[in-house]
Amino acid sequence: MIMKKFFNVVLILSLVGCANNNVWVKDGAGTNEFNSDKYTCMQQSQQQQGVAVVNAYGGAATNGQVTNWNLFNNCMQARGWHTENKDAYQENAQQKQVEFNQKRTEIQSAVKVIDEKLKALCEKSEYKPYFLKTSCSAKDINFEQLADSTKIISEQSTPLIKYRSEVDSLTKEKNDYLRQNGTDGDRRWISYLDSIQPDIEKYNLDLYKGIITWGEYNQRRKELTTKLMDEYRKMFPTAH
Repeated sequence: MIMKKFFNVVLILSLVGCANNNVWVKDGAGTNEFNSDKYTCMQQSQQQQGVAVVNAYGGAATNGQVTNWNLFNNCMQARGWHTENKDAYQENAQQKQVEFNQKRTEIQSAVKVIDEKLKALCEKSEYKPYFLKTSCSAKDINFEQLADSTKIISEQSTPLIKYRSEVDSLTKEKNDYLRQNGTDGDRRWISYLDSIQPDIEKYNLDLYKGIITWGEYNQRRKELTTKLMDEYRKMFPTAH
């Protein structure tokens, strides 16, 4: 999996007096963060103001709150926001969007090549003894494989070792590429995958040593895949 949502432009109309053609800009920030900062800064920039009017018919006085725009602007800037010309910013943002999309296409193409190599491993005849007991994709593991109470035999041990070696090599190649060329989201995802790698190594080693059955091995694969999908949705809720 790689993060699909690559670039998001947030334009917030400025609240600065006459600067109606300005926008508030903050790299990586969204509407929710802007609204929160704006609310806080509005609260901090309110000042009491009294007005007295006297004429031939009498006089009157009123009190109320007004916004000190200098305080508001300083507050927003202290939170990392700055203003830019709306038209210029939109033009620049559109160009950045094009560049990001082009880069993303390159990344997705490179990752697809590696994913195809990983998929092709499942078709290798030398790994057939291994895939007689499990599925290439954990999502395809069936009930019979989950109910398998047998343990690994010597004819299956060598294919397991060689297959895992090739998978680890290609996975490292993909992860290293994404660390160098991917988005911050890609790098967060790769870091998460690194954190669960010991779990993957453990259940493969437990199978190899005969500690667990094929059914238990398949169950662990399915559980980890479900965990991965859940974590991916949490990390990237807007990804499709």
